[in-house]
Amino acid sequence: MIQPSPAVTARPGRRVRTLTAGVAGLLGVVTLVAVPAAAPVAATPYTGAIDQDRISFAPGTDNATREGDVDEGATDRWVLTARAGQQMQLTVDSVEDTTVFTVFAPDRSVLATVASNTPEGDVSWSGSLPASGDYSIEVTSVDGPTYYRLKVWIDAGFVDPLGLLQRITFAPGTSSATVSGAVIRATEDLWFVAAGAGQAVSVSVTSLEANSTFDVYAADGTPLTAPDDRTQWNGLLPTDGDFRIGVRPTRANTTYTLTVGITGGAATTPQQAPPNPAPPPPVSGDSGRITFDPGTDQATISNSIAPGTVDRWVLGAAAGQLMGVSIFSDIGLAATVYAPDGSPLASGFEYFQPLPVDGDYVVEVANDTTIVGAYEVTIAIRS
Repeated sequence: MIQPSPAVTARPGRRVRTLTAGVAGLLGVVTLVAVPAAAPVAATPYTGAIDQDRISFAPGTDNATREGDVDEGATDRWVLTARAGQQMQLTVDSVEDTTVFTVFAPDRSVLATVASNTPEGDVSWSGSLPASGDYSIEVTSVDGPTYYRLKVWIDAGFVDPLGLLQRITFAPGTSSATVSGAVIRATEDLWFVAAGAGQAVSVSVTSLEANSTFDVYAADGTPLTAPDDRTQWNGLLPTDGDFRIGVRPTRANTTYTLTVGITGGAATTPQQAPPNPAPPPPVSGDSGRITFDPGTDQATISNSIAPGTVDRWVLGAAAGQLMGVSIFSDIGLAATVYAPDGSPLASGFEYFQPLPVDGDYVVEVANDTTIVGAYEVTIAIRS
């Protein structure tokens, strides 16, 4: 199914992955839109599960990247609006190279069906669009579950690579492996490694240009590394499954070598927090109560925030109402939603959930970087 993307602290020029899909059906301005799944109109009815979300481009851009997990026999449907005569270009890659994607015109006629089980893994399609309306990109797996990523362009002047999705395996009797790759600016390669909870992981990267860095994510997409550049990292895995290593350049393009080592066995508890954790950022930013204009069900706040500060925005709502929160910023700031009792409900770039109790909910924006940032957060409530 289409799943929340791994939590990532984004930097300028870096793709931001959404944490929770499904806000934009509630918020008209966000990038990823969830709408109720509908049975496709086809000569042979499709009986598998379909998850549907909408793609829209950020202002001033001509492309968007999405990703998810899809099971064999299920389908992820991505919908975007385009006009007749526009040129669409599309690339899809998956870890296991088992995905097939199909492009449908607004009348549900098939424009292309492409399989990714090629030696290169990622496959592409391009074509001139025959009509104005909603085009669908449907992704499925033909052999077991897999993680995939797709990128779509409309009338793009330049088409950059999608970035590698690849699995790392160790030779029998060994506890480490070394792989290599090349990444252009603003692109990321993702390497997947199967391991168990409590195992110790070491990661290092070198590059000819001395400009490679990486992040490490747990199997559920939670970041295990702090928001910083690095060439080495050591840590314990909190859960079983495929942890991920995302390699990217700090500047320009990079040609890199990545070494991963795994030692130890499974543990019953995840890595413990340090005895003296760093204090949270001081609450020295802006705050206020959010109200909606008459006849509306959402409000947008645009603000700048100083390094090491927190903005808090308060909104009253009732149990059972649907809250949607979406944030966009120039330095990759995330938003955290707190229930009236102070317990966190979610943290990331998008949130969409029914509310558990009546009371004042808090949307918090924290700037844990060293630079001033600007952000726009949109909050909506529907019964």
